[in-house]
Order: sequence, then structure tokens, then C-alpha cells
Amino acid sequence: MPPPYLSLPPTDRLLSPRTGWTRAHWETLTDHLLDSVVPYASLGFAQYRLPGRASWSGVALDGLEGFARTFLAAAFRIAGARGQVRPELIERYATGLANGTDPSSGEAWPQLTDCSQQMVEAASIAVGLHESRPWLWDQLPSEVRERVVTWLSGFIGKRTWDNNWMLFQTVSEEFVKSVGGPYAQHEIDRGLERIEQWYVGDGWYTDGGTRNFDYYGGWALHLYPLLWTRMSGDEERATLYRGRLSEFLTTYQHFFGSDGAPIHQGRSLCYRFASLAPVWMGALADATPLTPGQTRKLASSVARHFAERGVPNRRGLLSLGWYDTFLPTTQAYSGPASPYWASKGLLGLLLPPEHPVWTAGEQMLPIDENDLTVALPTTGLLLHGTRHDGIVRLVNHGSDHGAPPDDPHYAKLAYSTRTAPESAEHAWIRNVDNHLALVSPEGVPSSRGTIHPLECAGRTAASYTETPEGTRITTISLVRGPWELRIHQITPPPAPAPHSAPHPLTTTQPPDAEPPAVPQPSATGLHVLSQPTDAEPHASPQPSDAEPHAAQPSDAASHPWQPSDAEPRASSPSPEFRGSSSSTRTSPPSDEAAISSPSAGPHSPNAPGFHGTPSSALPLTTPPSGETVNEVLGVTVREGGYAVSDVTPPSAVTGPGWALARRTDGLTSALIGLYGWQRASVSQDVESNAFGPHSAVPCLHADTPGVHVTLVVLSGDAVHPSALRDAITVEVSRESVTIAFPDGDHHTQPLPT
Repeated sequence: MPPPYLSLPPTDRLLSPRTGWTRAHWETLTDHLLDSVVPYASLGFAQYRLPGRASWSGVALDGLEGFARTFLAAAFRIAGARGQVRPELIERYATGLANGTDPSSGEAWPQLTDCSQQMVEAASIAVGLHESRPWLWDQLPSEVRERVVTWLSGFIGKRTWDNNWMLFQTVSEEFVKSVGGPYAQHEIDRGLERIEQWYVGDGWYTDGGTRNFDYYGGWALHLYPLLWTRMSGDEERATLYRGRLSEFLTTYQHFFGSDGAPIHQGRSLCYRFASLAPVWMGALADATPLTPGQTRKLASSVARHFAERGVPNRRGLLSLGWYDTFLPTTQAYSGPASPYWASKGLLGLLLPPEHPVWTAGEQMLPIDENDLTVALPTTGLLLHGTRHDGIVRLVNHGSDHGAPPDDPHYAKLAYSTRTAPESAEHAWIRNVDNHLALVSPEGVPSSRGTIHPLECAGRTAASYTETPEGTRITTISLVRGPWELRIHQITPPPAPAPHSAPHPLTTTQPPDAEPPAVPQPSATGLHVLSQPTDAEPHASPQPSDAEPHAAQPSDAASHPWQPSDAEPRASSPSPEFRGSSSSTRTSPPSDEAAISSPSAGPHSPNAPGFHGTPSSALPLTTPPSGETVNEVLGVTVREGGYAVSDVTPPSAVTGPGWALARRTDGLTSALIGLYGWQRASVSQDVESNAFGPHSAVPCLHADTPGVHVTLVVLSGDAVHPSALRDAITVEVSRESVTIAFPDGDHHTQPLPT
């Protein structure tokens, strides 16, 4: 049986011409999710111990998580139907509340303690009880209500992690306050005051004191404050939060492809359609720039996208992964019930059936009608989407999650709605896709590290990173349709003192390194960095749903997976690669190579006629000693494009100056060297990607670091690398890079001095 693995109502193409989905589809999906977990419930329904890898919190807390997160979905379903649901649904969760708070039941939930996982789940229970109050809370026996209040009031005096967790305390104590229980007003206010320091503008929050721009901004930092106002009735703050959410949704709506696929970036991706929480909240709070028909089209596209790809699975469960189980997509804090934070994506059920979101006809979103480019200056993120293939790509010059280490879900140069980063443990070491690496003689690539944003406006974004030894890598991205043109400038550090001989490449952070900072707009329109004066240091280990990084893999030197695509260093560029400072071809372009399967053998990366001049021909940055950049750094350069993955190995081919990988459905990732590159290859891997067991990454290589210009393509359309390489010309001087595009447009990009 192909997916979807649930029986859905007939589609309604008059009301919903794009998706066919109606409110009935959402109710059916929710009922299926809730019914499917019942076999895993404890006798007293206080725990749902689902199959899958346990979290670091242990089995008992994983069981509480199963109760709390599915209860959130049940509460939305009950409230949205005004209690007109099957009686056993209400009875099941009422029984669980009674036994979970009864110390003699044998299923009692652990008491709340400092920074404990119980805090996360308590917030879901508090929200669920508030939203379903007339049909559940008000019907509970008084002794059960008293025990629930006692358990939730365990928040009082407790410490939370300094990020979205502070809002768990805010909403939980506000609910207790609303039912007459004990609370601490300063603890309720503390979380609301703290998020003011994380607000960076344009509707965006960072999750904590570092550059954490991901889905937590929507499904936590926008969601909980407005849920709190539904409890507290604070209209002044509600007005503030509604304004911010509306501004956020102006850009957030573009984080989804026309098929409903969310951009695959950030942590806790197994929550999947929880990404819809701020979209639904915009409609619920009357705080959205979207029309009712656009809201439902976006939401139903996302839910249908996952359903058609096997989510929920054949057992009706949400697995630890994206489409299928894939543990590298998760973090150690994720247990078998963690994916049920997807319940936040069912928030729209609180809208009554007569609400315009359910009655209006679906309307198209911008990606359905036009190509789009959207800059988010305060975050350093740049989006570009294409109508014909429905793909949205995110160019990342601002979100590093407080690097190091290089978490592949944050450290890559780009992400998209159709690809995922290579994220298995050995892929952390190889660090190939969407990354510009300095590769040591031992084959160890540099990490990206802390991202320092420089610019994000219009079609351009830029940032720089530095190695521990001081080598600066500046990257400038210009986007046009499905293309991203990357300009990299590699600047060596000052010559070391004679007695100093550091290794040319390491990936560790200096012990006295300052923590990453929050971006602040400057008068110049760029963004400078400043650290909040009251930022607290991160504790170790971090908690569930606050974990900033997964465990860093072991050192590459001892890891059995070594980079398979490392290029040998040539003693000097071969004659056909030499040239002047302008990018000219030194031999006629060859015919485009035929696509071949990975099993056909390696492709030669040394074909003549490579487009562009090697950076050694123009030493833009000469070390004080007079040595070449290569002699100072002792490294080569490698860049990878998007990883494409599938159930079968993607086709792979290289030509003079380019590399390409293609899935059977036509999705193509290509890298085309326009300046400073000498060789091309395709890196292949297995069990490394959330989108399929076989993956391939196009790569370019250079012997000499300097200026490198690359055309990055991800497209569902046909891609012809040789034609593109011939049609786009590049001229490089010491001050700037000038690109001439096929349509006659020219762009001159100043280089950093």
C-alpha cells in the first residue's frame, strides 16, 4: 500500500482547488494520530510508551512526553468540536490526568525539578487544559484538579534553561493562576521580559542569546506568548505580539515550497508540521498578512505533503526522522514521543468550522505564481524560490546556533525544501555539502564556525568566518531564480612569529573564545554584533528542547570514514589553467558529458578547458613574507553543492569546470566553476541523508586559496552546466568581481579590503 497510510475523506476541488483538503481531512488526520497511540498507553493512560529510540531523559519521562504531546492534539480536537467528539477521547485523557498526578497509581509523573524535561511536558498539559477547559478541566473531580494544580505549581522557584524554556514556566504558572492555584508573578513575567532581549526585529526572535534562527522562532517564541494572552487576557501585550507575528508571517510564509515541503534547516525537525503553529496562530489571533484561503492552502499543503510521503507511518505513528526514521535528523533529547510536538501544527482546529479559514476557497501563495527573492536582514537569511519547480532555497549567512561545532543543520551555506544536509556522524567529519572548506594535507576539512553577517538585502547576502589561526573566508551570495552565485575570498592571517608553528588547520574553539552575539542593525544597513550584557553561559549538558548541538563526532584522524573525494595537491597548475586577472577561456568548451550512473566508474576531474583563471594567477592577498597563499596555509580548497538523495543512487557526472548529481525524478544539483577552480568531482555516500539512503554532492577543487567564484544550481528543471559556464563571464580585479549574466545584466561586487 503506497502512502498516505490513512483513509482520508474525498477531496473537495471546488473549495480547495490546490490541495483538495478541508476541515474534515484535518479532523481525520488528528483522530488517526490519537487512535494509533492507544495500544502503547499504560493501563491508567498516564503514559504512552511508543516504540523507538529512548531519549536521554529515560523511559518514564518519554512516557510522560507521550501523554502530554498527544494530549495537546486531543485538546485542540475537543475544543474545536465544542466537545462533540467520541466520549472515550475525553475519558482517556481525564483518566491519565488522574493517574499521572496520583502518587499511589504506579504511573505518577516525576515532580518538576530545575531544568527538567517535565517542564516541557507540563506546558503542553497546561495549554491543553486551558483550551479544553469546559469539556475536561471543569468536569474533573475536585481532588484530581487539586493534584494537577499541585503538580504544575512545582514550577514555582525552579530554574529553566535560558531560551524558549522560560515560556514553559510562564504559561504553566499562568494557567495555575487562572484556576486559583499558587503562582509567582515575577516568574510569569520573567519569561515575557526575557524574550524582549531576543527580539531582533522584522518579526524574528533568536532562541536564546546566540544566533539561533530556526523553527523555534515560530513554534515556541511566537506561539507561547500569544497562548499566554489567551489565558491572561493581557490585551496590551497581545497587541504587541500580534504585530510581531504578522510581520514574521510576511517572510515566514516563504519557508515552504509550493508542494508544502518546509525548508529542512534547524533542530527538532522530527516535529515536522509543528512548523504550521505560527501560521494557524496568525489566523487564531487575527495577526496574519495571509488571507483565510492562503492560510488553509499553506497549512493543508504541508500536512498533505507529509501524509503522501508516509507520515504518519503504516502504524499510524510519527517516527524519529523526516519522512521515514532517520536518527541523525534528531538530537539526543528526542525520544519516541518527541515528534508529537507536531500537535502544535493542529492548532487550527481551534478555529470553529464556520471560520473563513475553513469556508473560504483556497488561494495561491506567492511561490505558486512567481519566482521570489526575500531577504531577512536581521537574521542574515536570504530566500529564493522558483515557481516552475516549486523549490525554495535558503542561503545562510546568519544562523549558526552558537557554533562551534559545525552542526550540519545550521552550518551549511544553503538549505532547501527538496534537500537535506548530509547529517550522519561520518558526514560531520567529511563536511562536504554546501560548504567551502580548506583541506589540510591529511584530508581534514575546515569547519565553518561562527558566522559573522556582513550584508543581507535585495538579492545579496554576505558573511565571513575565521579559522582559529586567523584565516578569513568571506562569502558573498547573489541569487537569481534557481541560481546562487557565490564569491569566496580567502585571506591568510598575518605571518606567525618565528617561534610559533601552529598546525595549519584545526577545528577546535579557543578556550577563551567569546560566545556568539546577537545581530543589531547599524546605521550603514549592515549588521554588527553585540552580546547581551545579561546573557547567561550555557550549561553542559543542555536539556531536551534546549539542546544547542548534538554531540560532536570524534576527530577525523581516528574516524573510519575519511573523505573519499579528497583531491591530491598538484605541484602547480597545468598550462591550460593559467591566465590573466580576467576570467577567459583558454580552450574551446567541450561537449557536455552524458549523465552516467555512479557505478560507471569515476569521472576525470582534470578535463582541459576549465572555465576561469586559478586564483594563483592573481594573488589578491599576498602574505607579508612574500610567500604564496598556498605556501602559508598549506591547504587546498573544496566546495560542495546541495546533496541530492534518493532510494537509488543519483546519477553523477563531471565535465570541464563543473559537477552534477541528478535524482531519477529530475531534481538536479550542480556546481559550475566560474573562477579560481581547477577540478571537479562528485562525492557519494550512503545512509547519510534524511531524504534517502543514497546521496551525491557535486564538488569543485582548487590547489591555491584566493578568490573563487561558483554558480550553485538546484533545480527540478533540466540543467546544462557547459551552456551556463559559457554564458556567464567573470572578471576579477583586486577590488571587485564583475559578473555578466546571459540576459545582459552585469553585477559588480566589491571585495572586502
